[in-house]
Amino acid sequence: MRNVFVNVASSSLLSESGELHVTIPRGQPYEQWSLPTLAKLAGLRVRCATPFEPSVFPGYTCDAPHTGGGALTYSFIRAAPRAQEAEEPVRKKFDGSVKDMIKQRRKKARRP
Repeated sequence: MRNVFVNVASSSLLSESGELHVTIPRGQPYEQWSLPTLAKLAGLRVRCATPFEPSVFPGYTCDAPHTGGGALTYSFIRAAPRAQEAEEPVRKKFDGSVKDMIKQRRKKARRP
């Protein structure tokens, strides 16, 4: 699945307003796949996750062993690009005040 996400995210297969839908059974071992995490690492994000409704697909049959928990359909979209960070952050010169030092450390700790 990781390769699918990487190929879709890094190519023109998915338009800017497009969605990638992936349906997997609920339960083990499928939950261990961590699809949202794999998608995020590839540059996609979850738009929504909904229970799979087989009645929407006339003629659909399931040959896979049933886990008893149904299935879940994830809808993935392109993640918004992150803002470009400056190559060298501007640092405020420390003036010797303990209050300012604490304030600077708190600001630094809040940065992502």
